[in-house]
Order: sequence, then structure tokens, then C-alpha cells
Amino acid sequence: MGNYEIGNFSECSTRERMRYSGKDSERAAEQFLHRNNYHFQRYGLDSSNTTMNEAMKLAKHLRLKPDYICKQLGGEYFLLEVKACGQHGLKIKLESITALRQWKEKMPVMIFVYNGTTKKIALFTFGKLLELIAGLNVQVWDDGKEFYQINCGTITWQEL
Repeated sequence: MGNYEIGNFSECSTRERMRYSGKDSERAAEQFLHRNNYHFQRYGLDSSNTTMNEAMKLAKHLRLKPDYICKQLGGEYFLLEVKACGQHGLKIKLESITALRQWKEKMPVMIFVYNGTTKKIALFTFGKLLELIAGLNVQVWDDGKEFYQINCGTITWQEL
């Protein structure tokens, strides 16, 4: 997976986080999907050539689409949201949770998490995500976005 010139991801500015986030986790997700015979297609906005400035002009429900649409042989279609985390846990924005809740009304939503520190993965339902954030305090990033920070010890991990 990738090597970046930044040290601690959690200490990066919002701009740096946006530049580096997702690449390793998306590669890990695709590797997992291939190995487990899932059919998948990029679905999120970052699968297009849309610039960040153009994307910010779109309505949130269009901007905050899950990353993939997937189907396992003989199974149902579902949407897959891919997240990355490290030693400081999984951070997920409230606006992402709100968007995923809306997408869940249309189709099942699964969450794939790649832990860049341990190189392990987790796959769970949107309902499990809600269980993981229950009782957590909302925190605020430097850009004013609210998020939950989920301790990695509360997530069930598996080898990639």
C-alpha cells in the first residue's frame, strides 16, 4: 500500500487529509472484493473527474454517495462505504452518517474499514456503525465538521 510524506494522519490539515485519505483503503477494499468474488463498480463522486470545487457545489446527497455498489454471486446488491483509520481510531463525520442513513433507505449499506496501522480490515452493516457510535461524544475538526471517533478496540478486525 502507499507510502506518504506525512507523519501522523490525525495531525494533518483538512486539505492534507483530503489529499491522502482513501487511497490505501480503497485498494484494500477492491482487493477484498476481488478475493471474495464480489462484483463491484465505483459509485462515489470520486470515481469521476469532478474537481473538489465543482463537487462542493452539488447537493450533499449527491456529494456524499457511498464508494461502491456491490453484489456477491447469488446475493443482493448493496452500497459500500470505504473508510480508513489508524492508531487513533475510526473518525466518521456526522454528515456522512446522515447521508448513509438516507442511502440505506434505498439499498442496504455496508461499511468497509482499512486500518493503516495494523493492515487489518473490518466489514459491518450500517446498523453496526450506529451501535459503535452510540454513547460517543461528538468532536469537531479544525474545519468545523463534527465527527465521532470510534476506538479500534470496539471493532472486530480480520486479516486482508
